[in-house]
Amino acid sequence: MQKMLVTGLLALFLFACTDTPAPTANTTNTLTDTLSAVPPANSGQRAAVAPPPPLQTLRGMYQSGTNGDAFYDCTAGKTYRVNAKPQVLDSLYYQACQPAPYENESVYAVVRGYVTPRADASGTPASIDGEFSITGIDTMTAKSMFNTCRPFDFWCMGTEPFWGLLISEQEAGLFLKNIGADQGKAFAWAAPKVKGDSWTYTTTDPGTKEKVNVVVRKTACSDGMSDRRYNYAVEIRIGEQTLRGCAIRYGERVVRE
Repeated sequence: MQKMLVTGLLALFLFACTDTPAPTANTTNTLTDTLSAVPPANSGQRAAVAPPPPLQTLRGMYQSGTNGDAFYDCTAGKTYRVNAKPQVLDSLYYQACQPAPYENESVYAVVRGYVTPRADASGTPASIDGEFSITGIDTMTAKSMFNTCRPFDFWCMGTEPFWGLLISEQEAGLFLKNIGADQGKAFAWAAPKVKGDSWTYTTTDPGTKEKVNVVVRKTACSDGMSDRRYNYAVEIRIGEQTLRGCAIRYGERVVRE
């Protein structure tokens, strides 16, 4: 019980550690694990080969899963396919996704490497702006409403049990971290039914077909553990389970009593 409480409190800290949802440049970890730089050109063709791209430091969202590895650059607003990375990165990514990871989860990262812009070649998805070879990691930590650079619809949280839910049309899904049950789930995006000051999302897990129903209402809400006051309350129904808590809408402030 004590272990679950500590884990839950840590998770709530990640979900609500400041008052204004806005991207931050968190550099709490400093790691260096370099790959060799861009391979040297053939000695007989040095004059004809373009110089290697410059080493860059990018801040954004790193994602790994069934669709491969990708990095979204917060500054440029571009998505790169990751074609090389230090071996330690997979371990750091796994740690950043804890607790209750879900498929294709994205985390906040500050990384160094070489960007190769997209070539006009067939077979490359239009959503990919180029290739990224990662050579070093400065920061890799759990995504929160304060460090993500992608706008979201609602960021929800609750206690007893501890849980968090990201509702994001831009990321095409509803992403649940049920920390009390040590379970993460990714549900397909579905536009909400809006009625007055309430939003109802009904969708399913693409793999298991499990149904989820989420209702967000504009009404005063307290998390029961802090002096923060939220403008939205949320109720989640999954099977026989019901989760209740508070929510923040992107761009709005959390008020202290």
